Amino acid sequence: MLSLFFPLPWIPFGQPNDLMLASKVSLIPYQQGSTVYHHTYPSEHGDVILFVTKHGICGLHFLVKSKEEHIALIQKKLHVTPVHDPYQVDPWWQRLHEKEAKITLALHGTPFQMRVWDALCTIPQGETRSYMSIAKQIGKDKGARAIARACAQNLVACLIPCHRVVCRDGKISGYRWHVEKKRALLQQEGVQF
Repeated sequence: MLSLFFPLPWIPFGQPNDLMLASKVSLIPYQQGSTVYHHTYPSEHGDVILFVTKHGICGLHFLVKSKEEHIALIQKKLHVTPVHDPYQVDPWWQRLHEKEAKITLALHGTPFQMRVWDALCTIPQGETRSYMSIAKQIGKDKGARAIARACAQNLVACLIPCHRVVCRDGKISGYRWHVEKKRALLQQEGVQF
């Protein structure tokens, strides 16, 4: 079983000392009509399903439901039927494990969601931010609920680290892949509760 290790400065898997700060991530809009491929991989946090296009990663889900339900979610969001093809997906999976990976995320979202997800990528590993602080960071001082909704629409677990966003009082709230998973990810990163 491959360890789900992402050598990116804000990815919670692997050993913190192994993270390479030189890694580069870019967020681009998902190109409507792109073929989406998927494959499932084992990880230290349970099985994950990775969705990719030729342009980048468009989904990474912890399998907290049936694989078919995750595929149906991508189909609904991206208006395309994902094709199971490990030969198309494996290079992206391997890239996530390279020391100086250049990762492209092909994201489907509104301009506001893209701004939120970009802001989330600035949260360092081992730290958290409140929904309100992210709202202020992007210039929406009273937009904490909108930030929470954008986090809930994130289809790329860990690569867009919505698990690092917590309530103003530091309590853990909702997470698409279950609150217990969010707590485990934060604990692995060294966040104290």
